Amino acid sequence: MNFFILFGVILWICIIAALSLCLVALLIAAGVKKSWKFALRSFAGMAGAMLLVTGIFFGISYLLFRPYDPTSEADLKEAYKADFDTSPPVGITVLKSRQVVVGDSGAQWLLLKATPEEIDRHIAMGFIKADYALNDFSSQPRPNAPEWWQPPTARLELYENNKWSKSGGWSSSLAAIGVDRSSNMIWFKTSKSD
Repeated sequence: MNFFILFGVILWICIIAALSLCLVALLIAAGVKKSWKFALRSFAGMAGAMLLVTGIFFGISYLLFRPYDPTSEADLKEAYKADFDTSPPVGITVLKSRQVVVGDSGAQWLLLKATPEEIDRHIAMGFIKADYALNDFSSQPRPNAPEWWQPPTARLELYENNKWSKSGGWSSSLAAIGVDRSSNMIWFKTSKSD
């Protein structure tokens, strides 16, 4: 697990534990003073503080680890470059992309419009014909997959590469493509981890 995620979770647990101890101390103090109004205010204040800390923690976590869906032409070209180490060639148009990085693993989905020559060139990048149904090309959407990821599995030629790009410092990298020659589309999915 990524160090920063682990540190964040431990910090959140420590803050909640400290607030819980403060709540217990305030309730004991209220019992000694026999002031239930003080106890009620203490409980409400501490519960509010716990909810605030929890909300901030999950808000920051969402901002750091949410999926990224580039939409501009420049950002889509960068998404392609992240996996292919080069800008898209003339025969490739990046239509859609989603990138997810959580801790020490990441995934990317790309939808590419390609010329027949580029389709063959992409298959030649170390892909071999898959002899079984690939998970990312089944009717069940995978976690974090974008809504647009609905490959027409009946028309696809499926290929996989179990030793995809190691650029970016990833120790393991798997990729799969589904080629729809009738529409000249490439459905590309990669998973990477350290």
